[in-house]
Amino acid sequence: MIISRSTLGFALLATMPEVISTSIPPYSEPTDFDPIAALAVRGISVEELPDTSPHIITASYKNCTAAVSKLASIYSNQVTLLGAPDYDPWRAEFWSKYQESAKPACIFRPKTSGDVAVAVLISRWSSCPFAVKSGGHAAMKGASSSDGGVTIDLVNLNGVDLSEDKKIARLGSGNTWYKVYTTLEKEGLAAVGGRAADIGVGGFTLGGGISFFASIYGWGCDNVANYEVITATGEILQVNYQSFPDLYWALRGGGANFGIVTRFDVETFEQGDIFAGGLAYNYTAHGPAVINAFSKFASNPDPKAATWLVVANRQGTDLLSTLTMYREPNPEAPVFRDYREIPALSNSTKIRTLADMTEQIRSTNPKGLREMYWTHTFKFSKDFITWFAKMFFDELRPVQEKYQGHLPSPVFQIITKDCLARMSRNGGNALPLKEEEAPYMNLIYSCMWQNEADDGAVIGLIAKVMGKAVEEGKGRGIFVDYVYMNYGSEYQDVLGSYGQENFGRLKGIAKKYDPRGLFQLLMPGYFKFSGAPKKEGPGVINV
Repeated sequence: MIISRSTLGFALLATMPEVISTSIPPYSEPTDFDPIAALAVRGISVEELPDTSPHIITASYKNCTAAVSKLASIYSNQVTLLGAPDYDPWRAEFWSKYQESAKPACIFRPKTSGDVAVAVLISRWSSCPFAVKSGGHAAMKGASSSDGGVTIDLVNLNGVDLSEDKKIARLGSGNTWYKVYTTLEKEGLAAVGGRAADIGVGGFTLGGGISFFASIYGWGCDNVANYEVITATGEILQVNYQSFPDLYWALRGGGANFGIVTRFDVETFEQGDIFAGGLAYNYTAHGPAVINAFSKFASNPDPKAATWLVVANRQGTDLLSTLTMYREPNPEAPVFRDYREIPALSNSTKIRTLADMTEQIRSTNPKGLREMYWTHTFKFSKDFITWFAKMFFDELRPVQEKYQGHLPSPVFQIITKDCLARMSRNGGNALPLKEEEAPYMNLIYSCMWQNEADDGAVIGLIAKVMGKAVEEGKGRGIFVDYVYMNYGSEYQDVLGSYGQENFGRLKGIAKKYDPRGLFQLLMPGYFKFSGAPKKEGPGVINV
C-alpha cells in the first residue's frame, strides 16, 4: 500500500492501492518511524540488519549488497547489476566523464512513484547511499550516480500528459526537454524548460531553470503548479502552493534536499516556430561592438527575446559569439538589429522549432569529455564584460594549445527585471535575487577537456580566472553572492550563497520533512546544506 496525500485532483502515477487523505494535516515524520514496518505495509519483508537503527541514519556501504539483493528480488527486470552487459553502456550515457566514472552497486529503473518510494525505504533500512538520475547532465562525479551505492534512474518515469484544458503538462522526472518539446509542439504548446535537448527535467527544474522564456514567464521553477514528491518515509505528497506552501517554496530552487520529485506538473503556453541561432564574431575586429550590442539588450530587453554572450578561442582565433532567440518567426526583430549589423564569421540563425534549437545547442556539448562548471553572479556592467574578455584571453593564451580537447567557454547571461518580477508568483522562490537590483548577469565558466592528467591544471585555470572575476566584481561593487545551482562547481557552497535568511528557511523546511536527514546523509551527491561538495581544491577555494 502506498500512503499518499493529494489535493486539486492531481492523479497519482502509482499503480498500487493507495490511501488518500481528505484533508492535509501539518506534515511530520512519526518519531517511531521504522522502515521495516513501512516496507511490511507494502508486502515487502526484510530482516533487521546489524549496526543499523530505524531511528538513526548513518551512511554505510557495507549493507549495499543487502539493498541490491532486495531490490533485485522485487524488481528483477528493473535492476542492472555491476558487470551486467548493459552496465557500462548505461554509464557511457552520462554527459560528463566524471559522472561516467562512478560505479554504482546497481542501477534501479523504477516504473512508478511507488517503486521509488520502495527504493527510498530499502536505502533507509540498509543505510545504503543512493543517487537519483534524471537526464544525467551534471558535470561532477556523484551528482546523479552513486559510486558504490544504488543509482535510481528515473528514465521510465517519462510521461508527458496534458490536462483536459491543456494548461498543465504532467512531466515524469525521467524526461529530457527534447521529448517534452517535441510532444507539446504537436499541440502548438511549449513549457519553460531547458535549452539543450538532453537536459533532464528533474535537475534543471529543481536548481532554478534558466530558459529562453525567462523574461515572460520566469525560470523553470516558477512555472511548476505541482510537484509529486517522495519523502524520507516513502510517502507520496502532491506539493503545491495550497497543500504544502513551505515545501513548494523550497523546491523552487532548493535542489534535491527535501525528497525525490517523480513528476512536475508545469504550466504550458501557446508556442509555434521561433527565430533562433548563433552568431560568431572576431573579437579583435569587433569585440567592442558586440559587447555594446549585448549591453543594449540588457538595458532595453524585449521579453520575447533571449540572448547570451560567449567568450572563446577556437583554432587560434579569439571569438565572441551570441545567441539570438525570438519567440516569433521574425528574422528582423528590432532587438537584434545591432547584432545583424556587425560582420559575422558564422551565422546559424533561421526559423525553426524550439526542439530543433535545443538540438543545435546539444551538438556543441558532446558526451565523453571531462567537464567543469563554475559560476558567479554580478550586477550588469558592460565595462566588466570588456575587462573580463581581455583578462580571459590573456590568461588563456599561454596554455590554449597545451591541453588536448581543451575548450573553455565563459558565457554571460542576462537576468532581467521582467524575469525577477515573474519569480514572485505563488509566494516566490528560494533564490536571493531582487527585482530592484536587476538586471543581473550570470557568468558561467563552462569547460571541457580530454585527459585526466590535465585535471589539476585546467581546473586551476578556471579557479584563477573566476577568482579574478570575483575580486574585480567586488572592487567595482557589482559582485552578488549568489551561485546558480545548475552551474555551480564542486568547490562552491551553492545553498550558502542564498543568504542567511533563505538558507535558514530551507534548512528548517528540510528538517521538518526529513528530520533525520536521509536526503543529506544517504543521498550525498550534488549540493547540500553542509557546504561545497569538495572542501579543498586547486587555486582559489570556494570563491
